[in-house]
Amino acid sequence: MYKKIFAAFTAAVLCLGISSCGKNGKEQVLEVTAATTADGKKIIKMYAWRVVNDKQLYDCINDFNRINADYRVELTEYINEYDDPLIRLNTDITTGNAPDILVVSREMPIDSYLNKGLFADLYEFIDDDPDMERKDFLASIFKAYENDGKLCELVPQFSIDTVVGKASLVGDKRGRTAEDFVKLAETYPDKKMMNGYTTKSSALDTLIRYSYGSFIDKNSGECSFDGEEFAALLKFCDRFPFEISEDYFENENLYYDEFYELFNGDILFYSGYNIIGFTDLRRIENGIFGEPVTFMGYPGAGGNGSVIKPGAEYAILDNSPNKEGAWAFLRNFYTDEYQDGIIDSPFLEFPVRLSSLEVMAENAKRGRYSALEKEYEEPKWNQFGKEIKLGLNTDEDNRRIYDLINSAAGTMENDYYIYKIITDESAAYFAGQKSAEEAAAIIQNRVQNYLDESR
Repeated sequence: MYKKIFAAFTAAVLCLGISSCGKNGKEQVLEVTAATTADGKKIIKMYAWRVVNDKQLYDCINDFNRINADYRVELTEYINEYDDPLIRLNTDITTGNAPDILVVSREMPIDSYLNKGLFADLYEFIDDDPDMERKDFLASIFKAYENDGKLCELVPQFSIDTVVGKASLVGDKRGRTAEDFVKLAETYPDKKMMNGYTTKSSALDTLIRYSYGSFIDKNSGECSFDGEEFAALLKFCDRFPFEISEDYFENENLYYDEFYELFNGDILFYSGYNIIGFTDLRRIENGIFGEPVTFMGYPGAGGNGSVIKPGAEYAILDNSPNKEGAWAFLRNFYTDEYQDGIIDSPFLEFPVRLSSLEVMAENAKRGRYSALEKEYEEPKWNQFGKEIKLGLNTDEDNRRIYDLINSAAGTMENDYYIYKIITDESAAYFAGQKSAEEAAAIIQNRVQNYLDESR
C-alpha cells in the first residue's frame, strides 16, 4: 500500500514538472474549455481525490444544481473511479482536463500546486462580491491559507488541534519548542507523555504532521531540517518505547483508565486534542482535567503552537474557463445562511464568518446545543461514574477560546513524499544506527532535492 502511494506521489511530481511553459519561462497548465449540459448550463467540474464531509458537500451541490439557472456542478471522486487516483488526478490537472474546483486534500502535493501558481486568488472574488468583505471573516484563517499574499484555499469551517496539560504541571507558556518538551519530560520522569500507548514512531507521526511545515519556507522553497529544533524533536520522540505490549490493549478499562490518569496528573500532557466549540473549555477544565489547563501547542507549529484543522478545503484552478461559476458555487460556504448553520450542526466546528462565530460564543453562555432535544442545555460530564454539571461559559471562557483561535498559525501538512522521507530516515536514528543530527542532515538533503524538483 505504501509503495503504491509513494509511486503516486513520484508520478505527481513528474506530471507537474512536464506542464507547458508560458511567458518568462513560468510553467503553466494547458488551456481548457468549458463544457455545457444538454439544457445549456455551463458545467462546473469539481474533482476530489476523496470527499470526507460527503453529506455536507453533496447537499450543497444538490441545492445549487436545483436552483441555479446558469451552472451545474459535477463532482468526480477519483478514489471511486480509478485504481491509481492520485496519479490520474494530477495527470488531469496538468494535461488539459483540469477541474474548475479542486477539493483539496492534505495528502496531495499542495506545495507543488502553489509553487506553480495553479490556484486562483480567492481574495479577488471576495473583493468583487457585493455581499461580503475580507473583514467579515477570521483574519487568522485567511492568513493561514495565504501563499505569497494570495488566498489560495477556501475553508468554510474548522477546529483547533492542540496539546493540553495541567497548568500546575506544565506552566502557562504556549508555543513550546521541542527542547521545552524534553525539559518537561526530564522534570517529570515518572509521568507518561501524550498517552500511555505512544511509541517512537507514533510520537513522530503525531508531531511531524503538525510541525514539519514550519521547517519549510513555501515561498522560497528552502527547508531547514538540519537545525537544532528538528534534532531536538527527534530526541523527544526517542524517549518513547519501540512498541507497546499487546496486553496493554486487552485492558477493557483502557479508555476510562486514561481519563483517570489525565485527572490525576499521571499523564503530563495530552496530544491530538480537538477543540470544536466554545463549551469545550468547560469540559476540558471542569470535567477531564479537573483544574485549569494550558493549550501548549505542538513544537515548531508557529504562533501559539495550536493547529488549524479545516473541515473542508476548496480551490479554484487559475486556468479554469468557469471561474465565475466556480465562485458562484463556493461563495455559498461563506454566506450568513451556511455559516450560521454550522453553529447548530451535528458536525459541530467553528465557522469562519465573524458574525456567526460571535453567535456561537453567545450561545455557549446558554449551554451546549442538543441536536436531539433542539435546545441548549447546561453541559454535563460523566466523571468516573458520577454525572457532574460543568457550568455555563463566561465571557472570560469565550475570550480564551477566541485568543486560541486568533493566535493559531499552524496548519495540517501531509505531503506524503516529505512525510515518508522523514519517517524513513528517522527510523535509522531510533534504531541507533545514526545520531539525530546525522538523520536530520539526510532528511534536509532529500527534502530539499524534492522541493527543488517540484518547483
